[in-house]
Amino acid sequence: MPTDQPTVPADPLPRWRRLAPVLALLVWSDRVGWGQRHVLAAGTASLVSAAGFAYMVPPYAAATPVESLVGDVAVTVVTFALVGGAWWRLRRTSLAVHIAAK
Repeated sequence: MPTDQPTVPADPLPRWRRLAPVLALLVWSDRVGWGQRHVLAAGTASLVSAAGFAYMVPPYAAATPVESLVGDVAVTVVTFALVGGAWWRLRRTSLAVHIAAK
């Protein structure tokens, strides 16, 4: 007897497995020696993986393949602009701190 309700796929990962990387990062980031460069690396990893997933997910609205690719490339350009700007700002600040310390 068919029903009108859609079937829900099984959850591939239990909730604790989804939270494990976040908890590991929180515990690891509390260690001595964790600096702004480490924060930038962790943030960069999440941004770059999100930009990478932009290529794998279908567009929200109907779009031609060219429009989809242009949108994905735009997300990638914005991502690398954000990461590059953060790296440049961190580099400038850390350089000023090291020069002032001498």
